[in-house]
Amino acid sequence: MIQGIGSAGGDSPASGRVSKATYTRSLRRCFARSAILTTTPIAYVEAHGAAQPDLDRMEIEALGSFFSGPAYRGAERAIALGSVKSICGHTGAADGLLALAKTALCLHHRTLPPLPGFTQTAPSMDFEIPFHIPRQSQPWYRNREEGPRTALSSTITMDGTCTHVLLQEEETVDPALSALCLPTVNRDAVGLFVVTGDSAEQLMAGLSGLETHLKTADRLSIPAAARQWYQAQAPDSAHGRAVALLLKDESDRAAILSRARRAVTSGQPDPLDRQVFYRKDPLGPKARIAMVYPGSGNHYLGMGRDLALRFPDIVAGMDQGTARLLTQMRPWHLMPWGRDWSPGWQPRAERQLKDDILNMIFGQVVYGGLMTQILNRFAVPTNAIIGYSLGESAALFAHSVWADRGDMLARMQATNLFSTQLAGPCHALRQAWQIPAGETVDWTVAVVNRTADQVHRVIDSTPRVRLLIINSPDECVIGGTRVAVEQAIAVLNCQAVFLDGVVTVHCDAARPVAKAYRDLHHFPTTPRPGLTVYSCSWAKAYDVTADAIADSIEHQAVAGFDFPKTIQQAYADGIRIFVEAGPRASCSRMIDRILDDSPHLAVAANHRADDEWTGLLRCLARLTVERVPLDLQPLYDDPETTAPIPLHGTTATVSVTVGGQAIAPQLPRAPKPSPPSSSVKTSAAVAPQTNPIPAPPTPPENTAPVRHDAPLWATLMDTAEQNMAATAGAHEQFLDLSSQLSRSFADAFDLQNRLLGLGARVANGGDAANGTHCPASR
Repeated sequence: MIQGIGSAGGDSPASGRVSKATYTRSLRRCFARSAILTTTPIAYVEAHGAAQPDLDRMEIEALGSFFSGPAYRGAERAIALGSVKSICGHTGAADGLLALAKTALCLHHRTLPPLPGFTQTAPSMDFEIPFHIPRQSQPWYRNREEGPRTALSSTITMDGTCTHVLLQEEETVDPALSALCLPTVNRDAVGLFVVTGDSAEQLMAGLSGLETHLKTADRLSIPAAARQWYQAQAPDSAHGRAVALLLKDESDRAAILSRARRAVTSGQPDPLDRQVFYRKDPLGPKARIAMVYPGSGNHYLGMGRDLALRFPDIVAGMDQGTARLLTQMRPWHLMPWGRDWSPGWQPRAERQLKDDILNMIFGQVVYGGLMTQILNRFAVPTNAIIGYSLGESAALFAHSVWADRGDMLARMQATNLFSTQLAGPCHALRQAWQIPAGETVDWTVAVVNRTADQVHRVIDSTPRVRLLIINSPDECVIGGTRVAVEQAIAVLNCQAVFLDGVVTVHCDAARPVAKAYRDLHHFPTTPRPGLTVYSCSWAKAYDVTADAIADSIEHQAVAGFDFPKTIQQAYADGIRIFVEAGPRASCSRMIDRILDDSPHLAVAANHRADDEWTGLLRCLARLTVERVPLDLQPLYDDPETTAPIPLHGTTATVSVTVGGQAIAPQLPRAPKPSPPSSSVKTSAAVAPQTNPIPAPPTPPENTAPVRHDAPLWATLMDTAEQNMAATAGAHEQFLDLSSQLSRSFADAFDLQNRLLGLGARVANGGDAANGTHCPASR
């Protein structure tokens, strides 16, 4: 919807020069009749961006001054800046229309677009401005409580006229309309092909059919070929076996098919193969499945970006479920936002991400919810949930046992637990370990590849270091002051990986704030029928109540936990498949080491080594070959075909037929001009004169009919030729008429002169005998 339009000009139409005052005047006129500037934050500005240094600097300064109020202070209020000229160049008179169309499309797709070719602002523009310039497309998150997404489109014409248009999205919760927001990323990257059967022979026959299909569909993209294969040979859930292949456009299809055949015939697929998946003895459709959620420290820049763009309807649902999705997702640090993408930007962005513990906590909790809904889209069954540290909260929110992430965010922003007690100056740690006020506390956490017994033997004699978590039979997490942790690592003579974003929990350092920590995690709770919830601190399942959850989380905060015990208990309870629904694959790796050779599957839906889409497909492929009943249809939905917009009520429909025969009227040809008429004869008697008006033109006998079977251009040329001939004929007739009128006027003047002469002779009494002559008779 257009909420405002403003325009101003007049500086120098001849040169096209524009002043900051004129540009600002257009901005003010645009917002003059709207309260949006004070009630709803602008999140995107489509700038003129002419690549003229002086003009660009003026525009940035004018926009920066205009949006310099309190509503745009802080990293989270930065406005995305873009320009369509980076895509198509300066299109002259069409420039404003293109900018407006691009802005409208960004609102429709709820996507902030990148600025292609941009690296950093010019040194002359190195000043504080409330803008960021995306380097990649990213989801346009918003806080719903602040109103609809709003954007500004600006353009400057060649004569220096500035125009601004204020646009706002039309909000709707109609699922059919939300589905029109197609994915805004390229799906033509990888395709999943599945062959099912009850025997090796059936699978081999299916692979031969797939080989034929791939040869036939050689000109198609891989996702299009996968879609056709699925439509022709949809996986049969009743079949006992399956082989799955992940192909890319550039893949060696013959080599991958050959590996698939070897896997089927040998029954021993390569465990390191990331394109061919097969299990001779799958766990089967009745295998119980647990969703596993990892702890903090697994975040990464761009976390969730690709998936959110591919599943915009899921993000729209999350937006409707909370009032402050933007603040929870914290994209200004996770995407990240910035305007300097020169070499070295990643370390800078990672430091900024780590500076605020809420970035990692909430980014990971919301990501868990996003991934869970995506897995639900493919009907992945869930019998139980297991949360590792922070993952316990992520799991409860993801499965709606806890409902309101907004309440959690408000509590965390109001408390000092994650700013001064458990992080920053670490007041709780100082109190618990009696560290003097003047001594610096440098809390450090590391993963070490040693058993719990080996770690205990070392840290029991090393002050200020604790065993926090047992990850697997030969891996633990230790934490303490940096000096003490480094000393313990040296004594253990082991490898160590230091973790970021872990607060002073899982040991006695949290005891001074245990009650506050418990209260923070005490929420209204809704048990989900058929869903078993495990506590890592108690290493077992428990009855879900608000008190029980708060007690479990408090216990793991002050005493740590033994992750292998929890996984072994879940396995004893019948869980055979563990699907990691958080970022990276840390828990899957640990579960494989815990269960070792016991029949199981531990699979992550996200591998940082892959892009997010490929990681998800690999997860679905592994579940498919274990014969987990899935709905793979969403993989093969064609994003180019969309259901028609539903019409509500009795809305009238107007049908207009377009195309068909071009409009080419048959015009008459001009007739040949008639010969000029003879001169008017004069006499003493005056005869009445009439103007000779030509008759209307008649259609020529040789007019050719319009060639309806001819090309359009030929038909148009025939019509133009007929029109020109008719015009020429009409002009010739006009010239003939003009000539006849001129001769008639000359004859009339001559006759008038003769009559005047005769009248003069009569008046003077003269005659021919006395030699008096009429002048007209000479």
